[in-house]
Amino acid sequence: ILYDAQPLNIAKNMNKQGNDFLKKGLDKTYFLRQAEKKYDEALMHEFEDDDLKGRIHGNRGLVNLKLKNYGRAIQDSKKAIEYTPKNIKPYFRCASAYMALEKYDEA
Repeated sequence: ILYDAQPLNIAKNMNKQGNDFLKKGLDKTYFLRQAEKKYDEALMHEFEDDDLKGRIHGNRGLVNLKLKNYGRAIQDSKKAIEYTPKNIKPYFRCASAYMALEKYDEA
């Protein structure tokens, strides 16, 4: 058994699996899509850990930024900022996505 059936533990496990895929290939679409699926699965479970929610949204924002899904990258980055406002990474990713969309004033 990889994890017990508690939603928080399932989300942690899915986040770890997503991170493993992400580490395998930041420049490979297959691994990015697999990571995105794991982050999606993690967020399907209801749990009360805002830090973990922020990290998952932030990681999925990075995946979407790499996949050039800029609108989704912005959405996930903003969610990550809501959950973990002291983490600077989602701010950078959000600004990067806005820059890619040439929305300089919003960046």
